[in-house]
Amino acid sequence: MDTKISYSAICAAFEGDEDIVSYCDPSNVNPTPKGVIEDVFEKLVQYETLVDGVFRTILFDDKEIGFIYYFDDVLVSFGINKGYRTKEFLTGFFEDVKKWLGNDFVTYMWERNERAVRWFEKCGMEREDVDLDKIVKLRYKSCQ
Repeated sequence: MDTKISYSAICAAFEGDEDIVSYCDPSNVNPTPKGVIEDVFEKLVQYETLVDGVFRTILFDDKEIGFIYYFDDVLVSFGINKGYRTKEFLTGFFEDVKKWLGNDFVTYMWERNERAVRWFEKCGMEREDVDLDKIVKLRYKSCQ
């Protein structure tokens, strides 16, 4: 099957992150870093059949270091290689996210993904009520 989802970009995002298992889907049947990569890839390929989403490979100096997947005003999934999770790089990445998704967008995170939830909150996203078990909904709303 042809897909715009890049397995190698997902691999690059989670390479060397042995802790990733504790932040992702708790129902993943293969709770290993490789299992997370495969689970994310399979889910994004499934999303492709449901929505007209955008998959972007995140590059730094022409090297794959991560990915983002979104549609309309919903950030579905993302990952950045742990070697690039610096304040400076992530600030620039969030600026790109705002360019791609606009000034009002949402994301849904597993509540156990505390590091992503905290990062989104530092970026100005706010929690909103959601009637989903173990899920945190965050919204970015520009002051503009």
